[in-house]
Amino acid sequence: MVSVHFDGYLNEAFNVPGLKIKYSGSKTADDKIKNEIEKSRNPKNITVVTSDNNVAQFARVCSCQVIKSEDFSKELFAHRNSDDEQSRIEEINNSEEFKKLFGAK
Repeated sequence: MVSVHFDGYLNEAFNVPGLKIKYSGSKTADDKIKNEIEKSRNPKNITVVTSDNNVAQFARVCSCQVIKSEDFSKELFAHRNSDDEQSRIEEINNSEEFKKLFGAK
């Protein structure tokens, strides 16, 4: 399960399978994240994606894995781009036009 924390109050609800969206209400999202880590039975199984130094330091002290937001974004888009490229290659290879042009069987 992935939890995403936002500062503030719920404005418009939407559901995403496998994703739990949490709003901090009158507290900060940082406080909610720290609280979730503290309540965890096994924080070693938690990966915190943040560029907030205070949250990252707290997570590390609690034995969580920490990934900077920028690094997570780069990794996410790198995988997405390679998946897109692979699907295009498969699409071309399965194309009748490709088979005609290059004599593939």
